[in-house]
Amino acid sequence: MDITLNKTKSFSNQFINSETVNYTIAFSFSFFILLAVKQLFKTFFGVGVSISCTIGFVFAEIVLFLIEKFFVYKKNASSTIIRQAIFAVLNALIHFGIYKLAISVLCSKFNLYNYTVWLILFVFFFIINYPISRILIFGCDKSPNNMNGGRIYTKFFNNRFIVLSMLISLIGMGFMFIVYKVFPFGDTTVLRMDLYHQYGPLFVELFDRVTNNETFLYSWISGGGSSFLGNYFNYLSSPLNIIIFLFDRNQMPFAISTIVAIKCMLSAGAFTLYIKKSQKRHSFTSAAFGVLYSFSAYMLAYFWNIMWLDGMIMLPLIILGIENIINKGKCTLYIISLIYLMYSSYYIGYMVCIFSVIYFLVYFVISYTSGKIDNNFISSKKLSFKRLFNNKFINRGLKFAVSSLFAGAVCAFFLIPVYRILSGSSATSDDFPTEIKSYFTVLDFLQSHFAALETTIRSSGNDVLPNIYCGALTLILVPLFVVNKKIKFREKLAYITLLLILFVSFNTNYLNFVWHAFHFPNDLPYRFSFMYSFILLVIAFKALSNLKDIGIKEIGFVSFAWIAFIAISQEMKTTKMSDFTIYATIAFIIVWTAILFIIKSKKLNRFVIGTLIIAATFCEVIIADTNAFNFNQELSNYNENYNTYVNAVEYIDANDNGFYRTELCHLNTRMDPCLYGYRGMSNFSSMAYENYSKLQYSLGMYGNRINSYTYNTQTPVYNLMYSIKYLIYNGEDVKPSTDLYTRVYETEDFSSTIYQNDYFLPVSYCVNSAIDVWDTTEGNPFQIQADFFTLATGFSDVFTQAEYLSTEYNGMYGDDITENGIYQLNKLNDTSGEAKINLRATQNGNMYIYLSSSNITNINCTRNDEYISQNIETPYILDLGYYNAGETAEITIDSTAMESDSASLEIYAYSLNKNVLNEGYKRLLNHSLEITDYSGTKIKGNISVDENSTLYSSIPYDTGWSIYIDGDKQEAFEIGNSQLGVMIKAGEHTVEYRYRPNGIAAGAVISAASLAALAGYEIIRRKNKIRL
Repeated sequence: MDITLNKTKSFSNQFINSETVNYTIAFSFSFFILLAVKQLFKTFFGVGVSISCTIGFVFAEIVLFLIEKFFVYKKNASSTIIRQAIFAVLNALIHFGIYKLAISVLCSKFNLYNYTVWLILFVFFFIINYPISRILIFGCDKSPNNMNGGRIYTKFFNNRFIVLSMLISLIGMGFMFIVYKVFPFGDTTVLRMDLYHQYGPLFVELFDRVTNNETFLYSWISGGGSSFLGNYFNYLSSPLNIIIFLFDRNQMPFAISTIVAIKCMLSAGAFTLYIKKSQKRHSFTSAAFGVLYSFSAYMLAYFWNIMWLDGMIMLPLIILGIENIINKGKCTLYIISLIYLMYSSYYIGYMVCIFSVIYFLVYFVISYTSGKIDNNFISSKKLSFKRLFNNKFINRGLKFAVSSLFAGAVCAFFLIPVYRILSGSSATSDDFPTEIKSYFTVLDFLQSHFAALETTIRSSGNDVLPNIYCGALTLILVPLFVVNKKIKFREKLAYITLLLILFVSFNTNYLNFVWHAFHFPNDLPYRFSFMYSFILLVIAFKALSNLKDIGIKEIGFVSFAWIAFIAISQEMKTTKMSDFTIYATIAFIIVWTAILFIIKSKKLNRFVIGTLIIAATFCEVIIADTNAFNFNQELSNYNENYNTYVNAVEYIDANDNGFYRTELCHLNTRMDPCLYGYRGMSNFSSMAYENYSKLQYSLGMYGNRINSYTYNTQTPVYNLMYSIKYLIYNGEDVKPSTDLYTRVYETEDFSSTIYQNDYFLPVSYCVNSAIDVWDTTEGNPFQIQADFFTLATGFSDVFTQAEYLSTEYNGMYGDDITENGIYQLNKLNDTSGEAKINLRATQNGNMYIYLSSSNITNINCTRNDEYISQNIETPYILDLGYYNAGETAEITIDSTAMESDSASLEIYAYSLNKNVLNEGYKRLLNHSLEITDYSGTKIKGNISVDENSTLYSSIPYDTGWSIYIDGDKQEAFEIGNSQLGVMIKAGEHTVEYRYRPNGIAAGAVISAASLAALAGYEIIRRKNKIRL
């Protein structure tokens, strides 16, 4: 019995028939209309919530009635149009009344979210509306049991197992959401790590840009300015992201949770479709394999990198497209799928392109062994161009190559500018490795196929292993594929070679570097591992399709061998394994072995066995995968300060329409500017300018020198350098000093206070030409800021070193800390200890410290009863607040977290010299740009210059920027190796900054030319076809 086949002809029953299928489509579509219209009026037209919901409800009811009348019940309705209309209106009013009651009761009494109630009502109305519409409104008296005709039902029936796999995956993900109380079943979201700090806020910015009709070319929101085009195509370009517009701005985590569930579902459907088209198998088994693919370890580990999940969806379709090229010479599916993937995630698309070339060769070998290749060319003695082109390998190879190049050319309008943007980021700064290195052993790799493993997220530490688990069933079936004598040797060799190529790619730094676009990932290793899982499942399915040629003994031997190996592995566990891993994997090996025995016994029919396979698959997903998901971020925490910060930003925007930057005194995510919609300095993006990131770290910002820097209340020198005009305070340890800031507004909930910087400067102003020697080498951040101030203004000593009074050790010993610098500290034995450093302010003004250590994590600062703590694992300048000259502060260093007995400590403490600050500020202010106009890609203003100077700007240097002075384009250069500067002569000038991404015009021309060439080819082809 071939369990992978299903020979059932079209049928219908009470629950599955053309009418119920059509009704399901109609009702689901009307529900989508409800959400879409509601959001359209609410978000784009500014209509109130209640009115927009009502309008959406009316639209949805009208659409549902029309579809039911002219599509669902068209052939079976017997009631008059008047009756239909009357009862439809009554039905709609009842729906609306129930909706209002449910919202009132469930939201207010049980604290459910609106969308949770909507989901409940969707299910409720879906069930009760069918009999009401059928009987009461349209008067249908004919039983739908035998209705199995129509194009839609035929399409559904022919693809029913694709639908089944998608539904099971959706139910599986729904189960995970219920367990972790994820939306719509609770307050938890799927936000994690980069999705929390980076992608989530960027989705909010995308939402804002679309709803406010803003440019996609450049963004002033985060990082001091950056290419939004780069962020869009790196994180946000999946067409499925349109789902976010069905939610409110502050519900973005819910929207992202929905997208994750949908992409998991589509991954299952895509794999099942591949099996149907490629293997000519469509059954419960193919649906089960689709579910295993959608819940493979790649999904478990990287679900929160949602832009990569499009790769899982499109890989089966791209592979199917390659097979179509080889088998039929048809390129359409391959081209469309590759273009979609490149648009959705060019990064994963790059990896899939590498895999596609390898797979093309592998599949051609497989096809050749099955007699599909015409080898006349090989045996022919006469060669000609026509004969050469007619050779199948060359013909299909050219079609594959041209199709790939065409797909790339169509995508050139964004690939070229994105590549130019990447050239300034850390993503292209790695050097090719100089010596070969491996990452794991074969034993470790085999154990990575076990169930219930801890997924690999970090690129450092012990056991950095690829995420390749895709079901215990594959452990049994892959060896059976190899030993099956009916499967041709060349096919076995081709597939095993493909697996070995991927294994070597995982385990060799040279190949791993190439696969990751000539870059070693900071974390999230083996980002192409889903390709291995895909091939493993294909091999396993082929083995199952040929199970009739395998004996009971072979199945039993393979299963016993695996159980023995798993048992032995208990003594050689990797850090990714637990006892549960051992027990769960053995248990599922036994379960799947029993099912294979049942199949071989032929005592049960296909339906029963198919149901058993589906049940076993679902159980494995639930038991083995649930712990792998890590949903722990609640929306209430994520949005804790949302309303107060948005209120503050809206107040600033309403009362100041100039160009400036705002920042929070402390950030929740690394991209809070995107989350709350203000122009800020904080940034976290792979597309960040690397040199700008290094400079921010050198200036004392919290960051990683690569692609992230986060604002904490900085010095006034930094703030005037980067045009920080407003700070939003929300109860942090130190308030902005009234000596430097003016309090201007308190939010409606009294949670946040807005302070205006008394030393604000515009984004561009004149500085002394000596600025070109500014040294930004990492070290003392105060010195780097002071050097800028001195070179720019001619005034020195804006910071004066604090006085070091004493160093006291308790449970520790070390150097006597007497001035700024680097010192050695040690702890006594394993005891916890502390070092206390006493400082005295040397000026009336704010005092700042900066501490960095190789082995110390926490410090505390005490003044009288005031207490400030700081984690210095990632160091940054800490504002201690206003001190009168002579006041003291005590810095306490805790040794508890020290992992070794000694640690180096780098410490700098300064008081602000406000007199110098005032003099320098006046000089810069008098020659600053008076901005008269600005947009997403332009800043224009007037400036008065006394002498030839350098026009400084805090805009990150990007070759896409052009600077015009009095209409003439000037040659821009880098200040501090990262910021935009230009020379300017004495006089009155109009200055304009304009941005256009490099390569966008050339890319657009290539894309347009490729589409024009395709159109011309099609016209010629069709004309020739007509003539024939």
